[in-house]
Amino acid sequence: MHFRRHLLAMSMAAALTQLAACGGSSSSDSTPTPEPPAPEPTQSLSGATADGYLVNAQVCLDLNNNGECDADEPSTLTQAGGQYSFEDLDATLDLNQVQMLVKVIAGQTEDEDNPGVVLTQSYTMTAPAGVVEFVSPLTTLLASEMDRAGVDQETAAAALEQTLGILGSDLSLVEDYIVGKQQQANGNGYKRLHRVAQVVARVTAKAKHAVEQNGGTGGDAEDNEVADAIAETLTENLERLVNRVDEAEANGQEPDADTIADEVADELPLAPEDVQDRVERKRERGDLEEASLLTLLESEGGMFELDGHSDVFFDSSTNQCIKERELGYQQIQKVESLITFNRFRYDGPDVGFIEITEEEDRDMLVWKEAAWAEMSDQVEVVSQEEDGSVIVSSDMDGRQQVWAQQLDLSDLKLKRYAKGEHEWKSLFSGNQLFPEGASGYQMTFKQLESRAMLPYRAECDASVQWCNQVVLPTGPVQTLAELMNDASTEAPKLVYIGGDDGTSLAVALQGSIEEDQGKVQLYVVEHGECDDNGCGAPELKENADASWTKTPMGLVLNLPEWGHSFTHRRRAQPLLTEYEGAVRHGFVLGEGLTRSDQWGFNEVAMDAFLANLGTPELREVEDAEECGFDPDDGQDPGDGTEPGDGDDKPAPPQLIADDAATAALAGKLYLAVDAEFQALIQLNEQGRVMAWVEEQDDEGMERETLHGEWLIDAEHRLLLQFGADDWVLMQLPAEGLGGDVMKVFEQDGDEQLEYAMQLVRPLSLDGFATSLTFRLTDEDENGCAMDLHLDAFDTGLEGSGWVDMSQCSEAGDGTVPANQEFLWAQTEAGLKVQMVPSSNEMAPESHLLYWFGSQTTERVLSRSTTMLADGTAMEGSLDTFRFELLP
Repeated sequence: MHFRRHLLAMSMAAALTQLAACGGSSSSDSTPTPEPPAPEPTQSLSGATADGYLVNAQVCLDLNNNGECDADEPSTLTQAGGQYSFEDLDATLDLNQVQMLVKVIAGQTEDEDNPGVVLTQSYTMTAPAGVVEFVSPLTTLLASEMDRAGVDQETAAAALEQTLGILGSDLSLVEDYIVGKQQQANGNGYKRLHRVAQVVARVTAKAKHAVEQNGGTGGDAEDNEVADAIAETLTENLERLVNRVDEAEANGQEPDADTIADEVADELPLAPEDVQDRVERKRERGDLEEASLLTLLESEGGMFELDGHSDVFFDSSTNQCIKERELGYQQIQKVESLITFNRFRYDGPDVGFIEITEEEDRDMLVWKEAAWAEMSDQVEVVSQEEDGSVIVSSDMDGRQQVWAQQLDLSDLKLKRYAKGEHEWKSLFSGNQLFPEGASGYQMTFKQLESRAMLPYRAECDASVQWCNQVVLPTGPVQTLAELMNDASTEAPKLVYIGGDDGTSLAVALQGSIEEDQGKVQLYVVEHGECDDNGCGAPELKENADASWTKTPMGLVLNLPEWGHSFTHRRRAQPLLTEYEGAVRHGFVLGEGLTRSDQWGFNEVAMDAFLANLGTPELREVEDAEECGFDPDDGQDPGDGTEPGDGDDKPAPPQLIADDAATAALAGKLYLAVDAEFQALIQLNEQGRVMAWVEEQDDEGMERETLHGEWLIDAEHRLLLQFGADDWVLMQLPAEGLGGDVMKVFEQDGDEQLEYAMQLVRPLSLDGFATSLTFRLTDEDENGCAMDLHLDAFDTGLEGSGWVDMSQCSEAGDGTVPANQEFLWAQTEAGLKVQMVPSSNEMAPESHLLYWFGSQTTERVLSRSTTMLADGTAMEGSLDTFRFELLP
């Protein structure tokens, strides 16, 4: 019954529906059910954040761009893999204008690079507006560069990419580098970017922590301003940081982010007071406005740029710390279609600034019209763009686009805006202000075409100095084909393309010069290991992604990112080219390179600089600390057991090399002998020096091998520099420089040493009979006499023999055998005698024999070396003998 009632109800409902559809009506009105309102449209976004992936970091959408995560802004915490997501965002929100903000929270956030370890220091990261899928230390630098230089994301990215050495590659600063490390083609590149990001994050955290520990910056800087100031400092100094990462990798080390960060943080202006100063500058720079560069250059005074530098050194002759400075500026104007440069130099308080009329010495060639040509100083204005920028063309830089942003300097500090020129900046006080009408201009330069350059000086004398020629052990190289290596090449032909005092980078070109491209093998050479054949054993860097490309200019070298830390030209590619009968080193500036580190000033601002400069001296006596020692420690500069000992050694004097004096010593070997030490000093033609030193102290004889650089000036002052605080300054004679025997004066603290340097020459068998016996009598008190018998030899290059030591006391007491066999070989360095051990317990010992002193006196110097069981060489003693030819 109930089931029937249900069917009846359904039938009636169907009938009523039919009636309504036909326009009929029922006996009672019905009220329709209202439809629910449509939901508001929304959107979502997701991404990740990393130094390594960060877990439990706060991420927010900084909608008002105040650098803070405000309570009314969408916010979340990151999950595993640094992941974050935002749901139900307002659909009208333009994500292309949204700036992400990441807050790393001390005691809460974890870095998956170190799983399970909670970070102890807080810091903030961000990204350019619209970059919402990945936030990292690198995107933070990118946003900072856009703000600092006032440029768009593409231009800012190009500037950072060139510093990182990745401009033109497939690597991106806004991509997840941890994911990128898995790529086959770009994995190594992204691995390197991850290392750089790790160091940036740690330096940022250290600087932020220092401000917190200080209770602030000492001023009124807000947290967001502190974060911006730290990021800007790192952006400006990124190359220094990247070099540290690359040097570690090149030396075969896994770059340690904490160690590198500690070093970099100590070197950069990141102290709380430095951060406050940058905050104030950024506030002032917020008033930068786009300016017409041509309008400025066409004005009555034009634009002015500052120039200057200084050298600080310890003058051992007066025992004073000396500062020598150079100051200058240039006036830049547009005359018709050309940019003109009028240069001025400060000539001291009595003269002031004078105009420089002589042509600037370029010592540089440029590739144009399919040949190397001399460089013109002419800069031509090509066009003015709608945005106020100017296209210019010159031999030096090719076509460039230049923007200018104007800042009203009225009532701002002169000291702060002597931009980039520390020597000017140091001469102003903090209360000297610009007058009304003073303006500064921050300029941005973008390279619109590639440019090839060749350092070259026609009058360079290759017999005296390095003249930009590629030299192999066989001699100077004339053609690129001579540099090529193939499967038949026994020892690689290495071309050194860069480096510093400690490490060099060499390349071995593979393939045929007939091909358009080929592989390049990279070798790193540590100069700490020196012998008679040079310094360091080249170490092949396996799997280094390097190649060469043939161009009309020569061979362009395509290096991995870390390789550019050796060339010191991150904005350029190395080039090997043929010119004037020799293969030489050049470089290519790439298209798209951008820099924003140059400031100019209008005439009112320049007049203010000059009016407040005063009359500085060109040479001044500085505080002791400027030369690297503390006057309160009770020590004089250079105190120690020998020159260079201790942390109080002053900076070495700044000498100017003299060509004639250099030629007199280059390639020579000298023995310096004093009552307490003797040193064998090799001065090679490339400015490198090796010294084998023996010094007697209370504990016995101490021996060491040093390596470094040498330089001699017109006053015959010879500087041997083995490190920043390890150097020796010798005064050589005015007459007889480079002779057999020279009298030397050396200032060692308050004591002046006087000793002789005697010329050392290879002991050669030329002119002797085909068999030879000679006696070497030790010049010490023992007077040991050894008779060396060289068996008959035909080639004069090698042979065997034996030594009779029966007249020596050591033979009498049994410590050495009375007779011992040896092998000998004639080398370019001298006569090498290799002892044949009489038992397995004896380590093989060799002696290199030289003539030394006056050629009229037959004296022999022996330098001994012992080969240890692990294959390393241990330097032995330096011994001198009288020479006597026996019948």
